[in-house]
Amino acid sequence: MEILGMLCRGMTPAEIAASLFLARKTVRNHVEHINTKIGATNWVGATLFAVRNGLTEHGTGL
Repeated sequence: MEILGMLCRGMTPAEIAASLFLARKTVRNHVEHINTKIGATNWVGATLFAVRNGLTEHGTGL
């Protein structure tokens, strides 16, 4: 949820990795798993899913 929220705020995987003290590869793996679970093909689709399901900062608190 945290990584999805950061993607929704427009952060790149490199920025997310630096912010969370993770390797870029780790963030990419998380993003791939998020996309698989929600049926998105890219970060834009994942962001749209989050907005539509109230998972953004203006929704349920990302």
